[in-house]
Amino acid sequence: MAFPALICYYLFSLLTRNENDAPVFSGEVASGGIGYIVSLMGRLAYLQSRKRTDGTRKGNQMPFSQIDKKGLNACWMQDVLSEDRLSVHISEVGPGERAHPPHIHDGVEAFYLLEGNAALEIGDETQQVGPNEVVILDPGTLHGLINTGDVPIRYMVIIAR
Repeated sequence: MAFPALICYYLFSLLTRNENDAPVFSGEVASGGIGYIVSLMGRLAYLQSRKRTDGTRKGNQMPFSQIDKKGLNACWMQDVLSEDRLSVHISEVGPGERAHPPHIHDGVEAFYLLEGNAALEIGDETQQVGPNEVVILDPGTLHGLINTGDVPIRYMVIIAR
């Protein structure tokens, strides 16, 4: 299985669904935190970099390129990966403001709230999200994020395609 497919499978497996096939927020997501997800992504990237086309592993040489991503000092990506397969950035939204109108993505989206409090809208439902909590959404899920606090929110977005 290719690197982004493994990420999608892992992220999707953390999100459970109810009897109507609607997303349900999993306690594992909040308690596991983004650190575990990023650690897993790094390990999978390392393993993918060592795989040759014939399925054997090569040495430890891992060439990287620096790419610009909003809100990050640096983002290093292995040269063997396509930049459009995994997107990472940091966003900030002012008090009482909406990040953007409700929208969908073509990949699994995970976002980790670094600071502040927000309301995540999914259809007609709202889920409160606080610092050090992660939300993972299925591709095609219409969603929006609103800052419900008195201070700006900062959050990391990860989209795997």
